[in-house]
Amino acid sequence: MPLTPEQQTEVRVIFVGIVKRAFERLESLTLTRQAINPYLAVLVARRPGELAEFIVHQRVERGLVTSFGMQIQKIAVIVGENIRPSGVDGADLERVDQTLRRHTIIQLKSGPETINSSGANEIRNKLNSAERRLRNGGLSDTWSVTKMLGMIYGTPSHRSSWVTGLGDQGLDVEKIGRVFWAFASGEDETIMDALCPRPFVTQLRL
Repeated sequence: MPLTPEQQTEVRVIFVGIVKRAFERLESLTLTRQAINPYLAVLVARRPGELAEFIVHQRVERGLVTSFGMQIQKIAVIVGENIRPSGVDGADLERVDQTLRRHTIIQLKSGPETINSSGANEIRNKLNSAERRLRNGGLSDTWSVTKMLGMIYGTPSHRSSWVTGLGDQGLDVEKIGRVFWAFASGEDETIMDALCPRPFVTQLRL
């Protein structure tokens, strides 16, 4: 199901804002204020122009990744079916299914490669804490709580041992890439094609 014109506008505003802020940060970039990694710089830069290019790329790309990671929750809410920001500390998003009597609490990450040992421990602890808060807050024992790690791109084969280890501990780690967007939208995986150019998405098989 394609995004509505309103959804397209909201998502476009977020994407444009991410890129705009990344390039605005270049205005304050100077050699005197920039801490340059000399070990990496000597490997990639032999001339002043190459050093400048290395610094700019590093600043822009890091900024884009950081900004995008901070905005993905907003995008998921825009296209989500009954997905909303979580009111429970420890979870980013939540979904309440009255028919199934299921409360899903979600920690949302960009992709599986952002998760290491400490990250996995943090995700598990936060979601376990969120579940306890739900139960202590009066959630009926007749309701189930699903603790989910959602990842907006990638495939199951991209999941590291840290991610699959969370699955062994009872978390839902199956919602990755197209499967996550199918869950979030309540429709099907084609929602990802509406967010990304089809030829590019098809080529990467995200």
